[in-house]
Amino acid sequence: MCGTHSRSPPDLPDPEAAAQAAAIHIDNTLEDYRREIQQRIFFRSP
Repeated sequence: MCGTHSRSPPDLPDPEAAAQAAAIHIDNTLEDYRREIQQRIFFRSP
């Protein structure tokens, strides 16, 4: 039959590992934002 495939779906990552990676990414992003805001507030030129 044309257009039908019997491939298995791709392996999905472990949900716990994916959640941990997402949490680390969010923490790092928030830390970057905090650092940038501090630089702009406390170290700007007069």
